[in-house]
Amino acid sequence: MKIQENKTTRYKSKEELLAHYKQHDPKHFVQLDHFNEPDVHSSTGMFGGDTWELMHGSKVRVLIQDNVTPEEAIKMLEDQIECIKERPESITDYQL
Repeated sequence: MKIQENKTTRYKSKEELLAHYKQHDPKHFVQLDHFNEPDVHSSTGMFGGDTWELMHGSKVRVLIQDNVTPEEAIKMLEDQIECIKERPESITDYQL
């Protein structure tokens, strides 16, 4: 599968981002966050919740910080896939 790149060539200011996104209606998403290590709040290092975003969003979006290696990203995504397979309610619990 080929990924169509859409690289931002420069940092956008808060004002530019607000001006761009203010024209969008809020969209509801289920958010799954994965941290490198488990902590006192989660034995898996994963958290789920809902969020409202002002972006053009596809049905599923993956955001990866620029300091994460491809190997780390793949491992975290595989963990999230397993979580969804084992507990589908981890997504449907947050749907309105």
